[in-house]
Amino acid sequence: MCHLDLKNPAVLQKVKDVWTEELDSVRDERRRWARGWIRVKEVLKAARRDRAQKKQEEDALAKELAWRRANLANDLAKWAKEAVEALEVNDEEVTGQEEILNEIHSFYAELFQAEDDSEDRREAREEVVSLIQKRLSLEDSSQISRMPEKAEIEGVVFSMKQDKAPGVDGLTVQILKICWEWIGDDCIRLIQTIWVKKRILRSDCEGVGGMVIPRSTFVKLDFVKAYDRVDHAFLWRTLECQGFDKDFISLVQGITREGYARVHVNAAFTNEITVSRGVRQGCPLAPLLYALCTQSFMSLLCRANRERTIGGMFIQPGAVLGHQLFADDTGICIQTKETEFDELKKVLELYELTSGAKINLAKSLIMSLGTDTTPTWAQETGCVIAGVGDWFKYLGVRVGVKMAEGVRFQVMNRMKAKIFK
Repeated sequence: MCHLDLKNPAVLQKVKDVWTEELDSVRDERRRWARGWIRVKEVLKAARRDRAQKKQEEDALAKELAWRRANLANDLAKWAKEAVEALEVNDEEVTGQEEILNEIHSFYAELFQAEDDSEDRREAREEVVSLIQKRLSLEDSSQISRMPEKAEIEGVVFSMKQDKAPGVDGLTVQILKICWEWIGDDCIRLIQTIWVKKRILRSDCEGVGGMVIPRSTFVKLDFVKAYDRVDHAFLWRTLECQGFDKDFISLVQGITREGYARVHVNAAFTNEITVSRGVRQGCPLAPLLYALCTQSFMSLLCRANRERTIGGMFIQPGAVLGHQLFADDTGICIQTKETEFDELKKVLELYELTSGAKINLAKSLIMSLGTDTTPTWAQETGCVIAGVGDWFKYLGVRVGVKMAEGVRFQVMNRMKAKIFK
């Protein structure tokens, strides 16, 4: 194997150095020869180790390339299967890559475009947000807008899961943790700079336990692109009315305004889209900001309950089940009267006008409770009607009127397993 290494100029140079430099001071010829060959063997042994390590690295690289080629073929097959070949727009078929990209760009450009802030919208907005009663104390407000300290930032970083996907900077959580000793101070300074400048650079519900459900109507609302339609002016005003100080609101504005987006379709991107409304999908703050915006919607519903225009479900004297909101999953109980549904529509129209929200009645659902029949007015609303034996999912749980025994048994078992685990 030595002859292979001796073809390497670098190895030859080391052998030459042994004889011409290291042995130059050895005068005894026998010692000179014996010591020389010992050193040459050491040089050749080191060269063999280097060659074996290099081959091992090359084999590992070859395996990775083979794996990537195999996965590339799978990815290409997946892309081909998921490719958008045509779109139906206004009852017409749109084909061709460029035309498809243009249509998708137009759809999202309209979705993210804020509506004109007219005088009627401003007056309605003030009426809606003025109903909000829950406010932050001054102490809580100042605590929220306080600049995070080094220990807090480090605590957040090291509490994150290792395998989280990287952000736009390409850095995974694992890399952050491993390299924190060298990059931690820069990361902390960056976050604190953002805090100062207030901006980020562009870089079975029929009966449980024998309870009898009184006659009423359950309405499950479907919001169209809920997070993407939040009106920014409404968001800022809502935060003000809930007691958040200007510094915190400025921080929220810094990470929400002046956004841009592009849609990835068929291995290509659309042109840039200016985002002038909505909260960022994937941002940890997004669901909290959306929940804060819905406080005004709940205030409108509470006012309607107090004025008895929307009655809710009377469980027992003094106990009324009115509405439940979990992010954009919204369920509302009303009396089985057409007038109450009309009042609910008025509340929804006012909320839509002020917040940018939009209700899709065609995907919303009505279920009659305490009766096997659905009133005629409900069938004329355009909503989906859940009849006897039908079920749907609400907050991850199957809900329905007189569901099949097997389905009900399955639901109850799942609920017990989660409660008593």
